[in-house]
Amino acid sequence: MAQRLQSKWHKEKQRPPAEIAGALGFIIWKISTNVLLELENQGFMTYSNDHRLQVMAEILAFMVQCTDRLVYGQMTEDERQIFIVALANHLTQSFAENKTDLFGKGDYKTSFIQFLNRRADEYAELTFIEKQPQIDFLRHFGKTVSAVIGDNSNRHWVEQFIMEIQAPDALTSMKKTLHNLFSTTA
Repeated sequence: MAQRLQSKWHKEKQRPPAEIAGALGFIIWKISTNVLLELENQGFMTYSNDHRLQVMAEILAFMVQCTDRLVYGQMTEDERQIFIVALANHLTQSFAENKTDLFGKGDYKTSFIQFLNRRADEYAELTFIEKQPQIDFLRHFGKTVSAVIGDNSNRHWVEQFIMEIQAPDALTSMKKTLHNLFSTTA
């Protein structure tokens, strides 16, 4: 399902990587929420707010890894590191705020950062060529989401839905957003 996202700056000027990462983080959160809602609309059930956040975590990890691969070669290594760390921190903050709202105070940031690091190690071994995740990359994403969904009878369909529909749609939105955010035209 296509979604319209505001992803252009109001004034023409260069932005530091951390500022771009903050804007992108906000949009990635929206894209990820849309992926989750589409899963539920297709009948793949989540059973609690915690379960929904587990699915969101998998989607966010995928989006961070795709972003890292997409900006590779477009920034210096230092800029890229600042950018990805700022993006991960922004998403970690959003994730922790949601957990706090639902479950009260806790150290949600540390566990989410550890989760992102584990997923980064896994995705690092997978293929992303010419700005596109390859089948192994998409399959891993599908498998992680289907494992969290947990319904054995639907695992294959969840994986297929993620690989064939949701991941490509999410990436299309994110690529357009990245292009717009890195552009200095209003």
